[in-house]
Amino acid sequence: MTVCAVNAKGPIRIGKRIELTGSLNQESTGEATAGCLLDTGSQLNLIAPEFAESAELVCTGKRPPVAYSVGGDRVQLGREYNVRFRATDDTGETRETNQLFYSFEGLGKDVLLGTPWLEAIGATYFD
Repeated sequence: MTVCAVNAKGPIRIGKRIELTGSLNQESTGEATAGCLLDTGSQLNLIAPEFAESAELVCTGKRPPVAYSVGGDRVQLGREYNVRFRATDDTGETRETNQLFYSFEGLGKDVLLGTPWLEAIGATYFD
């Protein structure tokens, strides 16, 4: 199993969006900066295929789950990646956890952090 780490700084709230900036660390590739979007409504963590490729992530080889949009349409997920994700908030507190990410076209950011990540770090979000 290949595991890599992502460090995130933030969050920065822009309207209803919460954005983080992260850095992906992997021994064979060094560091890559990742723009992250926190989505409390997403039941999965997603990663842009171009970012996964440029960071030279190794996929698990497993089939991704069946996924649906908010409107009920089936969406096509790509490869599954097992990633060690580490986030540091603006107070300097760091939490890390292994997470599954699925490649998905058209994210608008490098990484979308969903409820699996929030639950794993014990976060509670109120809007």
